[in-house]
Amino acid sequence: RNYNVNPQLGRWVNSQRYLFKKRLIGDKRGQKMSDTQFELLENIRFYYETYEDCTSSYMKWDEYFDQLCKHKEACGTLQVDPQIHPQLAKWIYRQRVLFQKLEDGKQVSLSYEQVEQLQAIGFEFEGRKSWDERYDELCEHLALNGRNSFSIDRKENFGLSQWIYFQRRDYAQMKSRNETSKLTPERLELLDKIGFDWHLDSHTDWWEK
Repeated sequence: RNYNVNPQLGRWVNSQRYLFKKRLIGDKRGQKMSDTQFELLENIRFYYETYEDCTSSYMKWDEYFDQLCKHKEACGTLQVDPQIHPQLAKWIYRQRVLFQKLEDGKQVSLSYEQVEQLQAIGFEFEGRKSWDERYDELCEHLALNGRNSFSIDRKENFGLSQWIYFQRRDYAQMKSRNETSKLTPERLELLDKIGFDWHLDSHTDWWEK
C-alpha cells in the first residue's frame, strides 16, 4: 500500500516488514527487532507480506502442512532450506513461535489438533521443555494444588497436561506390550515417589477435558 498521506509511516512499515520476515526465517539480520517488538506486531496480526506477496504466495495451514509432508517424503527430513523454500521455512518458524506461546497458556491461532498433526510426522518444537523440567513443573503444581491434583486442564497448561498424558501412555504400552519405553526405571521411580496417577484416559477423553 502507498502511504501518500503519511510517507514516514509507510517507510517505517516497510522496514518492519523486512525485519519481521528475517526473524521468521531465523536470519540474523532480523535480530535488530527485539522480542517485544516482534510480539507486539504479531499480536496485532501484522501483515509482513506486501499485497503482491500475499496474493501470489498465501496458503492455508493445511496446504503448508501437506507441502511439509511432501518435502519429508522426498528428502527424508523436515529440515527446510530457507533459500530454496522461503515461504515454507517462514511457516515452520511461525509454528514453533506459536507453540511456545500455547505452552505458556496464551491464545494463539495454532490449534491443539494442528499440534498433534505436526507431532505425528516427527516435527520438533524448539524450546520444548525437557522431561526433568516438566517433572519439576508437576511437583510445583502438586505443592500448590494438592498431592492428588493430576488432572490438569489442557486449555490452562497444554504442555504439562500433554506431558502427563504421554507418561501414562508410555507406561501402559510398556506394561501391555513389554516394549522398550522412554520411561526409564529412574523416571518411574521419580513419578512413583510423588504418587503419580497412572490411570490412562483414552486419547479422546483427554482431548475433551
